[in-house]
Amino acid sequence: MKTLKILIAGLAISLTMNLSAQDFSKLNEIKLTDSLSCSLAQKKVIECCDYLLANPCSENIPSLNVMKFLIDWMGATPNYSFSFEDNVYKALKSDMSLTGRYYASLTKTAIEDNYKANCLDLQMKAITVLLDYCEQPTNNVKITNKIQKYLDAKHNNTLKELIVVK
Repeated sequence: MKTLKILIAGLAISLTMNLSAQDFSKLNEIKLTDSLSCSLAQKKVIECCDYLLANPCSENIPSLNVMKFLIDWMGATPNYSFSFEDNVYKALKSDMSLTGRYYASLTKTAIEDNYKANCLDLQMKAITVLLDYCEQPTNNVKITNKIQKYLDAKHNNTLKELIVVK
């Protein structure tokens, strides 16, 4: 009887873990061909952004699938226009996983705050979200000198001075 209870408890835990795990393996099946398809995908886009911003910065299959989907959506959507802040992008581009978190920050901020085009406010908010992510030790972000420069500016309320919007 004790063995049966342990087996049932183990099965329940296993099912709960499987139900709560996010499966991003089928993102490539979502068609992003026009305004309507991109609008319909926005819920999944936010889910992907949340996933990247809630998990440690590492290269794994779910993160890679999510990053590819975000890049595809950002390029396909006619409803938003994305530009990367050159200096921030240069500070991150050697770390693909962290660059994906920048995409997630930018995308999530644009959708949630309804920024249709690149502007200083969008970049400020998105970069702040990214820097908050970087500061969390559990996210395993290697703080380079370039990233530290942005973190210092954020803490000194001079971040706006570092951001160049074209």
